[in-house]
Amino acid sequence: MKIVNTWSKIKSFGKSNSYHVVCKENEKRVITGSLITLDDLDITDEIIITVLDLQINYKQRRIYIKNKLLELTPKEFDLLLLLALNRRIVFTREMLTDLIFSIHEHLDIRIVDDQVKTLSKKLRSSHISFNPIRKVWGKGYKFPY
Repeated sequence: MKIVNTWSKIKSFGKSNSYHVVCKENEKRVITGSLITLDDLDITDEIIITVLDLQINYKQRRIYIKNKLLELTPKEFDLLLLLALNRRIVFTREMLTDLIFSIHEHLDIRIVDDQVKTLSKKLRSSHISFNPIRKVWGKGYKFPY
């Protein structure tokens, strides 16, 4: 299987709203639209997003900071992956609740704030060199890079 740095693909195709993800050798799938959801991905996709000292490995569902494994819950991983795949898109609490939590109609949307707070604390404790979750006051959250 071919490993691709999806971050550079998103960066290079970001203006055309087409995103190329290499799934298997010689096989490409195009995801069109301004938003990549977790449902657009297949668990067999080899996606590795690397930004500075943060590495997100989708297939293994692991986060590495400075080459050290960071333990996250499945929802924390999904939250960080969704933000990283859609860099600079501001997600409202409602959007994140819809995209990450399957039983969202019974949840308080403040659960997103709790997840972000817990995830940010874990990221800071691992001495990451940047804040990968930026709060946009009055709107929501985004991945800043």
